[in-house]
Amino acid sequence: FALGLPWLPALPALAAALAGAGFLCRRGWSRRAALLLAGLAAGLLWCRGYDLRALQPRPAWDGRLETLEAEAAGYTRPTDYGTATDAVLTLDGRRYRAVLYGGADLDLSPGDRLTGAMELAAVGREERYPAARGVAFTARLYGEPAVAAAETVPWRYRPAAAARRLESVLLELLPPEEGGYATALLTGRRDGLSENLNGQLRRSGTLHVVAVSGMHVTMLAGALMLLAGNRRRLGALIALPALWLFAAAA
Repeated sequence: FALGLPWLPALPALAAALAGAGFLCRRGWSRRAALLLAGLAAGLLWCRGYDLRALQPRPAWDGRLETLEAEAAGYTRPTDYGTATDAVLTLDGRRYRAVLYGGADLDLSPGDRLTGAMELAAVGREERYPAARGVAFTARLYGEPAVAAAETVPWRYRPAAAARRLESVLLELLPPEEGGYATALLTGRRDGLSENLNGQLRRSGTLHVVAVSGMHVTMLAGALMLLAGNRRRLGALIALPALWLFAAAA
């Protein structure tokens, strides 16, 4: 869809129409093809909707310095210049994902609310990594913000809390280098990798191994299906919820 070709938005409708025709046909191969086409149509519709909703520029708020309230959607992590926290901003009645940059003393958990002066910068299409994560803005904090800690972690942020708990258990059970590597494999968080191991992965061209991708999803699904033996329906009932939880946590 980013290519801007005029016929690309018609692809989901075409895939859905072919899937419907396949379901009407009583042959086994056509039903299997219809399932594949239905999945393709759903994926294309998701990508189109995501493109329209998350990747459009926000010129009205770009570059503005305002006093705003943000809700932490993750845990604060250290950076070379302070801290960064995944957050949610409400602008003009609409919620946007943002990365909140603050001082080294900032320490937020999911559900905490922060109010302070923020300078917003819209994330454009060329910034592929944050845009792919659904981040619409970066927000630079100025001054001392007011923080209201959440009493409990909201349900929508429980997967992030589960990932954090998993990281802490791995670091307790394993030595620092192995724990950082296992954390990167399971959650995609690479700031626990040692400089030595990070350099080795880069030089060998295998850094992608610690970026959560389809390979990790396939390994998890394969392990769960293996545990279910030849009972494919039971394996699917176990694997599908586990994959959704894994995707939400990672």
